[in-house]
Amino acid sequence: MYVQNSGVAFGFLAHLSGIYRFIFLIAISAIVVIIAFYFMFKSDTSKTLFVGLSMLAGGALGNLYDRVLHGYVLDFFDFYIKTYHYPAFNFADSFITMGILLILYDRISKKN
Repeated sequence: MYVQNSGVAFGFLAHLSGIYRFIFLIAISAIVVIIAFYFMFKSDTSKTLFVGLSMLAGGALGNLYDRVLHGYVLDFFDFYIKTYHYPAFNFADSFITMGILLILYDRISKKN
C-alpha cells in the first residue's frame, strides 16, 4: 500500500494551502541540498560526514522529485504492530534519517 503524503515527515504541514505548501517544501528541499553540497566539498569534511550529507541530500532530492512530479511524496512502507500504526515512509525518508544520524555522530565524536 502507498500513501500520498502532501506534507513532510509524518504528514506535518499537510494542512497548508496547496501552492504555499508546494513552494515552501520545494524551497526547503533546495536549501537542504545546497547546504549539504557546500559542506560535502569542504576540504576538512570527514568520510562519515560526507556520507551523512550525501544521504541527506539524496533523500531530499528523492522527495523533491516526487513532490515536483506528483505534487506529493509517495510513501510505501506502512507498518502496523497490533493496534499501533507507525507513520508511512519511503526510502528517501530512511536516507534522510540515516544521514542526519551520521552527521550527528560525526559532530558528537569530534567533540570527545
